[in-house]
Amino acid sequence: MVYSSYHERHARVLFAPMSFSHGYALIVGVGHYCFAPYLNVPCTVNDAEAVAMLLHDPHFCGYPPANVTLLTGEQATRDEVLTALDTLAKHTTPPDTILLFYSGHGEYSADGATFISVSAT
Repeated sequence: MVYSSYHERHARVLFAPMSFSHGYALIVGVGHYCFAPYLNVPCTVNDAEAVAMLLHDPHFCGYPPANVTLLTGEQATRDEVLTALDTLAKHTTPPDTILLFYSGHGEYSADGATFISVSAT
């Protein structure tokens, strides 16, 4: 595991390992847009992967790996995002915590609704 800051390097000494078994996450990073390449932002995938790594790390968050879904690249499709949301709805209960993280572009409709973009955009 690679850490970039002083605090991250020393967290293993400062923080005891923990487990957050009631934590669930859907992490989406869309860096490539098939039909709008001018929107490509490759760093969004790095952001999503970094968040997933932080959630898994028992010295920071301790989410069980099975509770974190990471969708990037070709996996970051509308169908995969909807399937992952359905899975979260089926496998979580009121005491659970759900983190939704999206890194990519979005748009507003004429009525002000917000839409997230997926790789097939």
